[in-house]
Amino acid sequence: MGKQSNGSGTVPCVRTLKDQVHAIYSADNKAVADELTNLLVAALRNGDSDSQSRLRRFFDLRLVPVTDLDGRELDYDLLGRAALFINGENANRVQTWISSYKASADNSDRRSLHETILRNFVSSRTAVEEMKLQLVESRTLRADAGSKCDVLREMIKSISGRAEKLACNCRIVNNCWTSTAAVDVKTRVRAITST
Repeated sequence: MGKQSNGSGTVPCVRTLKDQVHAIYSADNKAVADELTNLLVAALRNGDSDSQSRLRRFFDLRLVPVTDLDGRELDYDLLGRAALFINGENANRVQTWISSYKASADNSDRRSLHETILRNFVSSRTAVEEMKLQLVESRTLRADAGSKCDVLREMIKSISGRAEKLACNCRIVNNCWTSTAAVDVKTRVRAITST
């Protein structure tokens, strides 16, 4: 097994990118693992060509030109995702796009056009499905908030009722104390004046 330079050290030369990443994180070289982690985080967070380019250089990968991508075989993942979104309303149209995509020649404008149409279709349907899920979630949250508001209203009513009872009891006690205090004062005044 040969060695591959990655800019800051060497790692065993392995066949797949997955194997390379596994080898780096399995090795005892913490500096290389930290560098790869930082490059991955930057590429995922920023998504710009500069951070992706640094990550490619780390693995000595070349940028695949778009013309090379056009000549590759069919994207079966795309076909499967497009088929998932077929319904009664769009069945003929989507089946036609899929058939045209499959039947078109490699590197042809027709293949590229139908692949773009399928990608846009899958992207838009995915976005619509995500919005539907968010709508369901918002309705659930709204219902939950409504039920919590009802509980809070009942608690406020209960507390208000208790506060009114307490205020009434305080008035009664205050009235009793005031009248008791007045009688007590009169009794003391009489006792003082009679002596």
